[in-house]
Amino acid sequence: MNSIRLMALLALCAVASATAVAAAGDEAHKHGAGEEGVEYIKIDELRKVLRSDRPPILVNVLSGKDYLKGYIPGSVSLPLDRLKELAGVVLPAKDGAIVVYCANYTCLASTKAAKDLAAMGYTNVRDYKGGVQEWKKAGLSLGKSAAARTGAKLGVTFRTARKDEIGKNAVCPVMGTKFKVKSSTEVAEYGGKAYHFCCPGCKGPFKKDPGKHSGTGK
Repeated sequence: MNSIRLMALLALCAVASATAVAAAGDEAHKHGAGEEGVEYIKIDELRKVLRSDRPPILVNVLSGKDYLKGYIPGSVSLPLDRLKELAGVVLPAKDGAIVVYCANYTCLASTKAAKDLAAMGYTNVRDYKGGVQEWKKAGLSLGKSAAARTGAKLGVTFRTARKDEIGKNAVCPVMGTKFKVKSSTEVAEYGGKAYHFCCPGCKGPFKKDPGKHSGTGK
């Protein structure tokens, strides 16, 4: 009987220990402590840098399908399984600030992406472990757009102008034409920036070579 009680006690201790380790890991993520080679960023700091004059490129590394279900506004889509293939197009500057994220604290995709990017020579990558779930839980809005489906494959998302953009001056990245943004103006989000098109025909050339027309590539 004593041996049975001892075994039960040891089992309970093992469970408690595992739970404590997992909880400690989550707390480490939330407070910025990272695995070897990975630096984490907390939600408050992320919101601050996104509002700054030099925001990082925000990268959603979930699948294109999951990206369209809800993404942090301004994000580009770069699925983990296509990271090595498309990183050079979506992230042309290896010394630029980059923040990767996925679903939540238990999702490993963003940490894997941060490590892979570092191995590829990117020097300023941080992992937002809270991801879509924490962003939404904090009461912050998520982007959802069926129009992003084709562009997501190249790290480019397309949409129409938002209310806060209407009436502002813009320069078409393809034609170089200056114009005022209308409600019907088509917009591409690429590399953490928005590019407004003066006519629908400019969308195709931008999609084909976003690096050229955004000034981030040749």
